[in-house]
Amino acid sequence: MPVFFDAETSGLFDDNDPNAEPPELYCVCAYDSDTKTFQRFYEKAGGAMQSSQVEKAARYLVTCGKPVVGYNSAAYDLRLLGYHCANDATRTEIAELAFEHTDVLLSFWCRNGYPTSLQSMADGMGCGSKLMDGSEAIGAWQNGKLEKVLEYCDADCTLLADVYAYISTHGRFARVAKSGKVQTTVVENYQLESTLAALEKLDALDTSWMTTPLTPNVDWAFEFIGVP
Repeated sequence: MPVFFDAETSGLFDDNDPNAEPPELYCVCAYDSDTKTFQRFYEKAGGAMQSSQVEKAARYLVTCGKPVVGYNSAAYDLRLLGYHCANDATRTEIAELAFEHTDVLLSFWCRNGYPTSLQSMADGMGCGSKLMDGSEAIGAWQNGKLEKVLEYCDADCTLLADVYAYISTHGRFARVAKSGKVQTTVVENYQLESTLAALEKLDALDTSWMTTPLTPNVDWAFEFIGVP
């Protein structure tokens, strides 16, 4: 049974500015769907995670011995965790995990040519709602409401677990589009692929119908591994 994880941060990467600093990492939460237990990594005084907590979070994910599942995790959560790792060896392992783990968003993306939100999937699958959005979480953390944000991060992990279980049971994605209609996408063999396999599918997907095709930024992982 997989471990589902999520991170809360100070914002987004600015990929248009090569000199921009990466966002701060506030917390990483993980849910073991086998034992039904949570792991939380953060500073009890609040603020940004320091190198020791970043290392603990990273080591947990790379050594848990179970499939790891995230949402937009290849281009965001693991990328940020890697950037904040002080240990070069751990940073490389996080980059390797980025290719080996399952990113549910990327699995959807490689079949449709575009991303979607976790909430749109949860709505389409009847899995419930997020407790808040990312911008609210930033404000709450900065105002010292750590437990509220940690509960939100935990809940995002279990929401993702429910979405993953739906896909594994029904063999399809279901999402509520902006039109309000439910759209479905078949998942072959009822099983989502690794990030690397999803990237290969996305590369082969015909997106000629799109004016500006979107692509996830996973260059960081190649860079950390040392692949030009």
